[in-house]
Amino acid sequence: NLFYPIYKENNIELNEEEKYFNKVFRKFRTTVENQFCELHNIFKQFSNNNSIIKTSDYKYINL
Repeated sequence: NLFYPIYKENNIELNEEEKYFNKVFRKFRTTVENQFCELHNIFKQFSNNNSIIKTSDYKYINL
């Protein structure tokens, strides 16, 4: 079961209950999207794709 915002029909305004539903739904959706963003940042932090020091950053490497 999917939820989606209530859309206004042509020349018919939303009533107060529909406006309230959209407002609550918008807050909930924003919260969920922010949680996904935090998850993304956590996984990005632990990935090896962006290591702090790369050998390509140096012109000469002493062994």
